[in-house]
Amino acid sequence: MKLRIKQLVSLKEANQNFSRVARKVDEEGYVLLLRNNKPAYLVFAYDEDDIVADDSSFLEALHHLIERKRAAKLKKKIKGGAENG
Repeated sequence: MKLRIKQLVSLKEANQNFSRVARKVDEEGYVLLLRNNKPAYLVFAYDEDDIVADDSSFLEALHHLIERKRAAKLKKKIKGGAENG
């Protein structure tokens, strides 16, 4: 995935003017939101035509990504609790 400067937006800017972020997503296809100049979130346009019942690979990849994020969050939560307990 190649990024152009136009596709980078700070969380502060996104919070203050989300309509501008939405316009950039419409123009560029996706925008990378930065927290402290580091990638934090990827915002992309939802297109019903991109997700069809036969195209399970995209849905499987998305499901896998969500599960990995949940597991990492749970692991971090457990580790933080063990250090505080």
